[in-house]
Amino acid sequence: MFIVVCGVSGVGKSTLIRNLNPNIFTLPRSVTTRLARPSDPKSEYVFVNHSEFNHLKEQNKLLIHQYFHQDQYGILNTDYDDIVRSGKIAIKDIGYDGILQLKAKLDKVSCIYIDSSLGVLEERLRKRGDSIEQIRERFSKIKQELTEFRSIADYEISNNSTIEEYQASFQKVLTQIVGGRK
Repeated sequence: MFIVVCGVSGVGKSTLIRNLNPNIFTLPRSVTTRLARPSDPKSEYVFVNHSEFNHLKEQNKLLIHQYFHQDQYGILNTDYDDIVRSGKIAIKDIGYDGILQLKAKLDKVSCIYIDSSLGVLEERLRKRGDSIEQIRERFSKIKQELTEFRSIADYEISNNSTIEEYQASFQKVLTQIVGGRK
């Protein structure tokens, strides 16, 4: 099983995922060509250049791959295979094209869309350290992203409430997807 958490940048997807029970849920690493941020957990990323990323694609070593804001992102087949063998559930923040690839390749993919107001999103992006240029670029594509994510989501929750309410809504959806496992 693979659970995808989707939504525009800054909506709080990573916060939700990081607070899950690691005995049940596992985050496959992202292989990416983007530059590392100071806040990036090293265990969640494999940073490569474009040539190395393209080599991984050519060698069919990626479960999915996509472009997002001029950078490439993917998930290694070996990471996903290890999660399946461990009996855990893969969960990840993935963009629209990657979700389509996952749904085409895997039998059990559930997509949870996270919504939030634009003001809240801008504040979170600033706190995370995104530049004004990065924020403008992200907002220029936001309407398209919202439409895309809503079109493929199996569930939708809002992040316009307290963190406790937000996490409770997320846990309720996860319980619907995986049953009694928490």
